[in-house]
Amino acid sequence: NGDQHLIAVTQPRRVAAISVSQRVGQELNDETKVGYQVRYDKSNCSKGMRIKFMTDGILLREVQADFLCRKYTAIVIDEAHE
Repeated sequence: NGDQHLIAVTQPRRVAAISVSQRVGQELNDETKVGYQVRYDKSNCSKGMRIKFMTDGILLREVQADFLCRKYTAIVIDEAHE
């Protein structure tokens, strides 16, 4: 059941998280399935979202609250070398 899966994708900078999420939404032809969260802005997250782009700091904060990150089916850490 795809309604229960959420994929997290990290980006090192907030501009990258926002722009990549918008691009992926356009490529999927369904921008409601893609959202993002950056510091001080969670307004682009919805219940119907299936892919959530975020900054590394947001993921670290979520790990503090839930070490196993149970709400995510997969976590993609992009550009971890930076």
